Amino acid sequence: MNTLKLAMRNVKKSYKEFAVYFVTLLFSVALFYVFGSVDSQISLLSTTIDNHGAVTDVMMVMQVLSYFVIFIFAFLIIYANKFLIKRRKKEFGTYLLLGMSHFKISWVVIIETALIGMLSLIFGLMLGIVISQFASVFAAYILNTSITFEFIFSMKSLRNTIVCYAVVFALVSVFNLKTLRKYSISDLLIAHRKSDTFRKSILWLLLVLSVGVLLVYIAYRWAMVPFHLLVAFPLIFFIGSVGTFFIFYAVAHLFIVVIQKFKRYYYRELNVFILRQFSSKIISSYKMMATVCLLMLTSLAAFIVGFNLNKVLEQQAEISGYYDISLELSETYYERLENEYSQLIDSLDYYHTYESDVSQQDLFTTSEGIIVDRDIAMMRLSDYNRITSERNIPSIHLGESEVYLHHSDVEMGAQIKDLKITSGTKIEIFGSTFEFITDSSGNDFKLSNGGIDELIFVVDDAVMDEWSNDDMLTFRREVINIKIKDDVDAIQLKSDFILDNNENEFTFVTTRQEVLETSWQMRLFITYVCVYLGVVFLICAMVLIALQVMSEVNDSIDQYRILADMGVSDDQISHILRKHVAIYFLLPLMVALIHATVGVTAVNMNLAILNLAPREMNTAAITLVLFLFIYFVYYTLTMFNAMRILKQR
Repeated sequence: MNTLKLAMRNVKKSYKEFAVYFVTLLFSVALFYVFGSVDSQISLLSTTIDNHGAVTDVMMVMQVLSYFVIFIFAFLIIYANKFLIKRRKKEFGTYLLLGMSHFKISWVVIIETALIGMLSLIFGLMLGIVISQFASVFAAYILNTSITFEFIFSMKSLRNTIVCYAVVFALVSVFNLKTLRKYSISDLLIAHRKSDTFRKSILWLLLVLSVGVLLVYIAYRWAMVPFHLLVAFPLIFFIGSVGTFFIFYAVAHLFIVVIQKFKRYYYRELNVFILRQFSSKIISSYKMMATVCLLMLTSLAAFIVGFNLNKVLEQQAEISGYYDISLELSETYYERLENEYSQLIDSLDYYHTYESDVSQQDLFTTSEGIIVDRDIAMMRLSDYNRITSERNIPSIHLGESEVYLHHSDVEMGAQIKDLKITSGTKIEIFGSTFEFITDSSGNDFKLSNGGIDELIFVVDDAVMDEWSNDDMLTFRREVINIKIKDDVDAIQLKSDFILDNNENEFTFVTTRQEVLETSWQMRLFITYVCVYLGVVFLICAMVLIALQVMSEVNDSIDQYRILADMGVSDDQISHILRKHVAIYFLLPLMVALIHATVGVTAVNMNLAILNLAPREMNTAAITLVLFLFIYFVYYTLTMFNAMRILKQR
């Protein structure tokens, strides 16, 4: 029988053996195609925003990420291939025993890899094309926009996928050649009988565990310091990763030592046999479980942070783009604007702000998050109530000895909790004492589009007039909010303002279209990048666990057969297997959830500095539930497959 026929017969006969390998290749190819066709997906989104620049930026980042992802998938494919070779060692040993050379066996495996690779590439591309159609719908839902659905196909993504995976399959073939050449007949034929035994000093293991916990604690504390996570993320993640590996190493080796202390449980029924066998397996797989833990941490953090940021940016866009155009100037301009552009403007309003002698630092219990410590602006009560009335927001009422602080809860985010002043607090402005009051109507609006002054004191008009008469007020800026007529281009009108009024110093000029465009572009970028990384790392984690479980079941067939010969029922054996699989899934998950809780908290704390932290965790909770549901489904499928292998063998 020639090499090609033997390889084809092996694939046909052992298609179930190749199932995990095939599925790994299938999903990696599909995902690579899907995220390589982002430009085609975005083209279906119905939006008035010019998204050409956003698409270009996303595609540029996706291209860079794709090289990183293809490296991860290459590792995953090689790992799956290693599992497949390990599972077939006895078969390869038989080939050698029958006189087949290492070179010929290698060629058989290379042809098998090529056949499986071609099938997975074809079906993976087909799956990727199908998924890419639904990816557009998902993006439209996340970005809260409509979609003009039509069939999409990306030739560029197809070409890149074929080239990249041809290189990966070539690397896998080289790996197979090197792996098979180093095995002797005895290594292959008795590999399944070898059992890993490890003896480590208890003191050494406790020392490693202590160091691991200390490193993780250092990473936690460091990440929770404002700004540090932003500037030292690689080092923090590295320290935490090393600590995680140390913890899994120590726990894996200490497992049997601790269990043996509970003698009544240890010597009950078949526990001696089961626990020692399981202890040997987790000792040899602690690296895998630590790696899975870090992959799930990265995946979960990417999903939660990405969806949280998307929600916050959407909320900010809603409150920051109320007016068609907002102008902020260091000089007065309202009357001239009203006279010269009345035919283009539907309505406009303005207010003036003035300097106070109270700084931001005076209002907060901590300086964290105050990037520029400047004096708080002030405005008249009549101006403030005129703006709120136009927006159907309840007016506020102030006495001459009362002051109100306007701020946007969405913009200020978590910094609000650090305000020193609460309702009834006394505060001194220009030598006069005022009582700070709050209002139950809330602060989820901004006085202009993306205004510079996030904090503004609202003061009674009589007090402002008195300060003005005493020359105590210093003009800060004039803010003009404009609603234009339906047939007027806001961007063009903004340009006309700037070109026609060079003598005026525009501090800030923005349109509703620009606010929405900036938000949409950022949300598009964050959504695709975070979902891409989250899905990739989640699939890698689940495939690694599945491969490890399949490998353990295959290696333990003889032990399970001995249990059956001793009279252990099928239900008892199934119960043992379920426990083993559950530990492989639960142990990395529990540690990953602890890491993710601290990590997401640290990220939100740093995002609060940029006014981007979420105010509620509903989005995070929903994301976590979906994540755990997918994880549970994969656990169920893995358990089902493990039981199938056990019953067949």
